[in-house]
Amino acid sequence: MIERMCAVNAIHRRAVLAISVVCLLADCASAPQFHARPDLLHDEWFGQGAGPAARIIAPDAVLALSAETAAVLDTALLRTGNASQRVELLVDAIYGPQRHEFDYLSAVTTPADQTFRQHAGNCLSLALMSLALADRFGLDAQLHEVPMVPMWERQGKFDLISGHVFVVVRRSRFPDSRTIDLAGDLVIDFDPVVRSAYSGRIRSVPISRARGLAMFYNNRGAEAYVAGKNGEAYANYRQAAELEPAFYPTWFNLSRLYLRVGRTAAAEAVLRHALEIDPKNYNGLQTMQGLLGKQGRDAEAALYAQRIAQLSDDDPYHHYMIGAEKFAQGDLRGAIRSFERATSLGVGFVEIHEALRDAYRATGDVDRAILQKRHLLELAKARPDRNALSPTGR
Repeated sequence: MIERMCAVNAIHRRAVLAISVVCLLADCASAPQFHARPDLLHDEWFGQGAGPAARIIAPDAVLALSAETAAVLDTALLRTGNASQRVELLVDAIYGPQRHEFDYLSAVTTPADQTFRQHAGNCLSLALMSLALADRFGLDAQLHEVPMVPMWERQGKFDLISGHVFVVVRRSRFPDSRTIDLAGDLVIDFDPVVRSAYSGRIRSVPISRARGLAMFYNNRGAEAYVAGKNGEAYANYRQAAELEPAFYPTWFNLSRLYLRVGRTAAAEAVLRHALEIDPKNYNGLQTMQGLLGKQGRDAEAALYAQRIAQLSDDDPYHHYMIGAEKFAQGDLRGAIRSFERATSLGVGFVEIHEALRDAYRATGDVDRAILQKRHLLELAKARPDRNALSPTGR
């Protein structure tokens, strides 16, 4: 299982990376502070300091725009005056005069200029691009995250779990009401369906640029991990940990990397630290239980099993598996209840919608089966590459 931002958790409990799924508190001042942990980093195992493994994108280059891109934007900026006009220019720069959408590509997290030039990216790449463009136009922009239930994505033998970020440009009024939220701010969101699903239930929270950059490096590390590039994965995780020591997904993913290279004791130490940051993280607890169980430390593993049982009702995979078992036993109504519970807890989990479709068909409920088929088509349309299965992983 792997976690990243706008992109990994494991179905069937395979290795997962964390791409920016964290439980953010509304009252940030009361959140515990976590400091750098250089003792948990082991450069010597990954050949850091020389060779391709150490070559990662520099932090100051993530939001930088090329001279060519900046020149184009500056030329357009000469034709604008007040802030409202610059906001319209920002929207034009992102979407074009015809409001063309960007392509959603979940496989690679890219820096701002590359995302702008290729007109495609995942939600974190697109949010960072929007932030860089807003900076160029002198606008007050802020990254936001939705502390939400996970989005699922299958990539080869890995299953990823993702969060969601977007950008808010602070203004009091704009002429285009379709781009304004209730507070009067311009919301630049490349997956508004995800955000709207939690409107009124979960409030987005502003996050620092350091945290946004940590998400970037965590994603890049997860992507390198999936591609089998251990040194590159480590270098990116290391950078993420330096930028934001309290970012849980980085430490969880680093523990997975340590396990891959046979450093079990170090993996356990890192995972314990991750669970100090997020004590109720279901996937982290499951990983720790499995790690202890493989070492024959059954009493310790049992303690984690108790904690997992208390949290299982909030795990979509848990309900999916219960539903699958009920379906196999012929309890179609019970299976439907479990699958419906799973859909309420996760976004983008294709297998659940497929299971619901089949269960509804088996009960003769054609209308609901068709509705699930539509959900699957919407997911495929929104993210054409999101659930593609590849034997090579990427």
